[in-house]
Amino acid sequence: VVQDIVICDKKCHDKPLICFTWQSIKVPNFLILENLNFKGKAITVASEQGPENTIIDGNQTDSVVTFNLEEGNTSVLSGFTLQNGKADFGGGGIRISGSSPTITDNIITNNKASNGLGIEIYFGSPIIQGNTIKNNSRDGLTTIEIILRLKSSEGVYRQS
Repeated sequence: VVQDIVICDKKCHDKPLICFTWQSIKVPNFLILENLNFKGKAITVASEQGPENTIIDGNQTDSVVTFNLEEGNTSVLSGFTLQNGKADFGGGGIRISGSSPTITDNIITNNKASNGLGIEIYFGSPIIQGNTIKNNSRDGLTTIEIILRLKSSEGVYRQS
């Protein structure tokens, strides 16, 4: 079990983490119990065998994946099941704030938040393609799988 997965630079070795300093990471089949924050890095994080075999479980501690430090379209997340995230506000599965990552071929399921249960986009132009977003929930009235809060949207949103 991985204690923390954080994408960081060489300066953050003050606690046990996996630091990725290269541009592309292939993740083998396994369950990761943690939350992932791209920390502004322009890298590709992809599974080797697809979302049915590689799961990132947020352990109900926060959004499963966060892009909030001006990541661009070269910050890529592809081929994972993102589950068991819990955000106080939006983005139980993925929270995007002021960023424009590329998110492809993921299953975003069984996450909780007040809005944008699967994905919340707050000011950004992400590319979101080929994802399955289902069975996300909230305590309350309505279910919104994706919520967009954009000044202007130049992003690409295509879902299967």
